[in-house]
Amino acid sequence: HSVINNTSIGWENIIPSALRVCIALIETKANTFGRPTLSMNSNDSMGPPSSSNGNDTTSILENPLVLTRPSPEARCNTLGIELLSAAFVRQAAVRPQVLDAASMALAIRAPSTDNFILLLGKICQQTPSLVLQYERSLKETLEAMPFLQAHQAAALMRALQPVLAMRRSLLDATVVVLRKSTFSRDSSSRKVAVSGFLQLLGLKHTNNSNNSNGNNGNNGSKQLYFDALGSLRRCLSQDKTVRRNVYQGGVAICAAENSTARPYVLELLRRQLMRF
Repeated sequence: HSVINNTSIGWENIIPSALRVCIALIETKANTFGRPTLSMNSNDSMGPPSSSNGNDTTSILENPLVLTRPSPEARCNTLGIELLSAAFVRQAAVRPQVLDAASMALAIRAPSTDNFILLLGKICQQTPSLVLQYERSLKETLEAMPFLQAHQAAALMRALQPVLAMRRSLLDATVVVLRKSTFSRDSSSRKVAVSGFLQLLGLKHTNNSNNSNGNNGNNGSKQLYFDALGSLRRCLSQDKTVRRNVYQGGVAICAAENSTARPYVLELLRRQLMRF
């Protein structure tokens, strides 16, 4: 930590080496992050436990990237995330490299994908205005989402929520990526679309958005709901595993406190039930 702190007061020449060390820590191979299992009884889980037949019925809205076991590898990963997030704040030269490394890890589905998603969540939460200066890198990261696992896509959406709420163009890019996924022949890509649209329904917009006034902001939120619900309605006509994810996510949204999307989701589920 002291090395990262000192890079802003005359140690700039060691930045490349420090960056490589931090990335190496994040890429330390170990399955240290993942979804909770039945034996863990994690208090962080907001959804029901996995069923006995092996199907994952955990709520698609929960944060799936939780620490599942303490280990040396996990500590290396966590240290790398903390150091890179600190470097991102202190050194402008590091920022594009950090975001490009995260984007590349997601694009190639690297074993360290979960760790880089956690890193993105940390820097988006701490310094969203700095992250928004690199919109191109963020859009490249979003384009990798259809190739992730559904729980990773949900975690990525949660990680990027602070910046998505502030930049309408990023929201539009997200909707385009997810909409394309709903037409994919690959069931896993369609599950990613469901996961992403459910996360968008829970998004809380801020006054820092590109919208010029409050009315435009409200209209934009309604349009986002309509886009998400239209795609989820399409997913309800697909295979049973995709439909199940829509049902589970819809129930989770309706059960959440202060959910502004609840009336829209209830109407979606009501219309689906009337078909039977």
